[in-house]
Amino acid sequence: MNTLISRIAARVITPLAVVLGVLLYLRGHFTLGGGFLAAVVIGIAAVFRHITIGAKSVERLLDRGTGDVVGAGILLMILYGFAGYLWGGGFFASAELHLRLPVLGEVAVPSTLLFELGIALTVLGIVVAVIHELGGER
Repeated sequence: MNTLISRIAARVITPLAVVLGVLLYLRGHFTLGGGFLAAVVIGIAAVFRHITIGAKSVERLLDRGTGDVVGAGILLMILYGFAGYLWGGGFFASAELHLRLPVLGEVAVPSTLLFELGIALTVLGIVVAVIHELGGER
C-alpha cells in the first residue's frame, strides 16, 4: 500500500488525527472523550502512517522510545494519585484551577487532565510499540 495517494493521505491525516485527539482529550472531562479515546485516535493515525509510509516515519513521531512514553504516562498517573494530598484531599482527590482568559473568560481547568494525559501517553506508547513489533520492517 505504498502508493503516492496513500502516502499523501497519511501525511494529511496524521496531523488532523493529532488535532482531533487533542480536542477529544480536552473535551473528555466534561463529555465523551478523554485520554484513552484521544490516544486511540492518534494511534490509528500512527498505524495508517506505518502501513503507508513505513516504520521509520512512526519512530520519528516519538523521539524517545515507546518504553519511555509508557513509563512517563504511568509515572504521571501515580504522581497524580498522590498529588491529591497536596490540595487537601485524599488519594486521587481532584481540584480545579480557575483561569481568566481574554477571549474565553473564566475557564476551569480540572486536575484530572493530568491523569487523562497519563492514560493517553500510556495507551499511545503501547499502540505504537505493538504496531512496531507486529509490523516492523525487517
